[in-house]
Amino acid sequence: MQESTNGCLGLVTGVEIAAAGKTLPPAGGVEGPVEVEVDALMLGRVRLRFERRAYTHRQFAGKFFWNPTHAEVIARLDAASVKDEILERWLRWSEDRADQGDMPTLDTAVRMFFEELLTDCPEKYTHSG
Repeated sequence: MQESTNGCLGLVTGVEIAAAGKTLPPAGGVEGPVEVEVDALMLGRVRLRFERRAYTHRQFAGKFFWNPTHAEVIARLDAASVKDEILERWLRWSEDRADQGDMPTLDTAVRMFFEELLTDCPEKYTHSG
């Protein structure tokens, strides 16, 4: 079995990668890889490496984008330290949705809550390189 070269990137959610990607500088003006540290809900503190890639379609020739290529866990989250905050946020969020008459399915509700949680906590996303 071949060992993975992208670390734990497959375990980091798309919402977390997107939130980290929003903190990056424009890809056209920066050379080389950029690393961002992010608090992933399930993994803990994770360092994401983004590499600059060029578009291959001629319509976008000369334009670049950031592509996540590697992730590594730098610190595990202590479940006891974040449990109460997340539970409190979930209950408040659920009550707000019920008051508005908007009751999505559980899967959609969890996704929406998680996106809002990441939006509310931008200080958890910092550059490191």
